[in-house]
Amino acid sequence: MLTRVAAVVVHHRSYGSVGGVVDALLMQGLLPQNILVVDNSEEPERRIELREAINAEVDLDFTPNNGYAAAVNHSILHFSRRAVAPNYLLVSTHETRPTAGAVSYLYQALEGNPRAAVAGPTLISGIDEEYIWSTGGYIDRLTGVPAHYDHRTSLEILRPYNTPTRREWLDGAFLLYRWKEISERTVPEGYFLYMEETDLHVSLGKAGYEVLWVPLARVWQESGGIPPYFFARNIRLFLREHGGFLRARIVPPLVVMRKIFADVVRRRGVSRAREYLRGLVAPLPRQSFRLAEPDRAHIINPLGAALLHYENELSSVLSETGHSVSSTRFLEPSASRQHRLKWLANYLSTLLRARFSGPGHNPRIIIVWPVLGYLDVALLGLLGLRNVAVVLHDPVPLVRSVGYSHRARRFASIFRKRVRIIAHSRKAQEAIDSADLHFNVDVLPHPILDSVSEGPVGRRTTPIVRVLGQYKADRDIQALRALGEDLSGTVTLEVHGRGWPAVDGWRVVEGFVDEARLDDLLAESSAVLIPYKRFFQSGIAVRALEAGTPFVGPKDSVLAEMVGHDSALLVDTESRSSWKRAVDHAIAQGSEDAWRAAKGWREANIREWSIWMQRGSMVSNPERQERI
Repeated sequence: MLTRVAAVVVHHRSYGSVGGVVDALLMQGLLPQNILVVDNSEEPERRIELREAINAEVDLDFTPNNGYAAAVNHSILHFSRRAVAPNYLLVSTHETRPTAGAVSYLYQALEGNPRAAVAGPTLISGIDEEYIWSTGGYIDRLTGVPAHYDHRTSLEILRPYNTPTRREWLDGAFLLYRWKEISERTVPEGYFLYMEETDLHVSLGKAGYEVLWVPLARVWQESGGIPPYFFARNIRLFLREHGGFLRARIVPPLVVMRKIFADVVRRRGVSRAREYLRGLVAPLPRQSFRLAEPDRAHIINPLGAALLHYENELSSVLSETGHSVSSTRFLEPSASRQHRLKWLANYLSTLLRARFSGPGHNPRIIIVWPVLGYLDVALLGLLGLRNVAVVLHDPVPLVRSVGYSHRARRFASIFRKRVRIIAHSRKAQEAIDSADLHFNVDVLPHPILDSVSEGPVGRRTTPIVRVLGQYKADRDIQALRALGEDLSGTVTLEVHGRGWPAVDGWRVVEGFVDEARLDDLLAESSAVLIPYKRFFQSGIAVRALEAGTPFVGPKDSVLAEMVGHDSALLVDTESRSSWKRAVDHAIAQGSEDAWRAAKGWREANIREWSIWMQRGSMVSNPERQERI
């Protein structure tokens, strides 16, 4: 009966309970392959622990913490890519316990009422003594504010209720949606935490659908209620969308003052009052639920020579996700021989054309290099560009650069809610989103071409190991010298790039490596070394995979995500012998590893960039707080 029911469990740092939630869904009759756990904990060091805590057949996806709604919308994209879409989507948080038959009761309620779009259970809470948390909710006719039915009342009042009953909204802890309705609308992400399901259910009601409370379906949940900040902020947002002009301006201050007065009477302290007031004045998303055109992307490339290949990689990935892609490209001063001011003028002109291109032209804009560093975020915010993101390849440049000072970053952070930053590794995200300055950062895989498609290539007869690219201070010269000693006479060792010093045991070829020469060098290499002490991503590693050539580099880096954390191509940088072992493996078996890694990385690109594009311009992550 429940074989066409898909389920998502939204998990945030509740490692002790989430496995039990999954097991409970399996006991309800759901199939393990139809369950997805979306983890937005942003704790990569605990991912193995989480994987071991849940059933091995259940899918597990990791996403940034963009809130409850974003996690649910992620699951919609996940299940929509299947050959056969489900009939229903069950949404559960990470601390629910359904009683026997609860999902079946919800399923039967929707099956018996084609006008119903969503069904929810009686939510129960309490440890020593259980009580009703919610039997659904209503909208107060005077204030327009959502409120629960039967909140914190005795279970005894449930005796007369046996049949599904209409409500205006349901609590989002445990819900069964009809797939067609949830997949066409998705959950509004502007709230981040609490009231997003209320907004959706009210919208469904306005569209003529019914929202059902199913008394016989009972689910226990643990909840501490809505945090003061989100109560005040989201009441304002909800009333702006559904309350009308006067309510949206008059009601929130009155409701918040009532809450503060109640806290004073209960002697809860001033910290909660401070949070209520902060939520009362916090900026709201200007267009919280309006999506960008999901089928269009426009790439702006101000480094038309240096990043041409990256632009092609990104265009290839976005095109395969089903989006039409256009681009604007102009050369950097070193390639065009024009003055830097002319380059900056070209950039500003391109941004202004995008800003005033007309109401019918609203693609997702991706700027692949920040001309002014972090100040690009401020510039884009001041220009009022929407649906725009900047790729930040190197958040902490090794050489002095415009727009990367602490003062520049602090100024740019003022506009963080208007402009998103794309990083290609968790380390880059951590460097961007420091302890005192926060930005909206999306971590997406470095794009890769789909050029390796015929399987692994054969082993090369003459081993050649190369380092490609210009010299930088973070290159691990000591490791190269050690390899020069260890591999002397058995492997040809070469360095190609500008600015390199002499390295014992290596042939250094000084000079700029153009695109055609780079392709040849990659294809002719037995392995490519990534000898950095610190780096945030590696375009050379990606291009090596495109050529079917294995790379060797540090295991505590983004390279581990590309080839797998247990790959023999990865190096413990503290161990001299580790470099030699990895190079020996790359020469002997690395071509097959490279082919598998390229295929997997391409698939990860299609999946993650597709999800990011589908999310459009929905505002997310106003506060990095968990759903309590």
